[in-house]
Amino acid sequence: MSKKLRMSYTKLSFYLACPKRYYYRYVEKRPYYPHVMARYGSNIHRSLKDFSEAITAGKPIDKDAQVILYEKQWTNVSKDVTKNLELKNLGIKQLQDFVDLNISEMGNTIYLEKSFSFPLDDIIICGYIDRVDRLDNDKVEIIDYKTGSIRNLPQDDLQLNLYALVCRDYLDLIPAKLSLYFLKINQKTSVDVSNLYIDLLKNLVLNTADKILSQNFTITQESLQNCNDCCYQKICPKLPN
Repeated sequence: MSKKLRMSYTKLSFYLACPKRYYYRYVEKRPYYPHVMARYGSNIHRSLKDFSEAITAGKPIDKDAQVILYEKQWTNVSKDVTKNLELKNLGIKQLQDFVDLNISEMGNTIYLEKSFSFPLDDIIICGYIDRVDRLDNDKVEIIDYKTGSIRNLPQDDLQLNLYALVCRDYLDLIPAKLSLYFLKINQKTSVDVSNLYIDLLKNLVLNTADKILSQNFTITQESLQNCNDCCYQKICPKLPN
């Protein structure tokens, strides 16, 4: 029996950006070279997990402890020594500001970097949720950390509604609020959960999975708009079939 298709937000976003990009990354399994800022974001997410676990466990999290935790997770993100040091220093400042602003609010946190892998019809949905906080009346807030540019948060945000689906249908929680936490400014933006958008997201995941399973990796006119930020430009014909 063949293994079930595993669908994560990253896989979904790859396919929606361009079916051919998904094909190169997940079918041919060609190397993927994330941008410097993506590698920086990975460092910050790992450190955030350690910082947050220390906070929720009531462990000492003074400035010295923060630096120690950060050093354990930091890996160089650029061959440019100056750029690497600049981002490393930026990261510890953002994290220390995060602790100052959030240390009193994380008593309600119930999940940090929550991994999930659940059946959805004939596929598996999988991934990680950065943070889930309990609100009043058994409701929860789903929080995703962002190290990149500040942006608006639409109520139909794909990533957060995927996490809301997991909380609602698999973790026996009541998702009530979706939030993006921007480390660049240490501020959070939120929207209320809509079950309509969760259900639309569920259908999108299933429809995308059907296309992948039917080996539909044809470049579309819409996907051509995403060529400039694709690491497979040199090998891709960029021509719709």
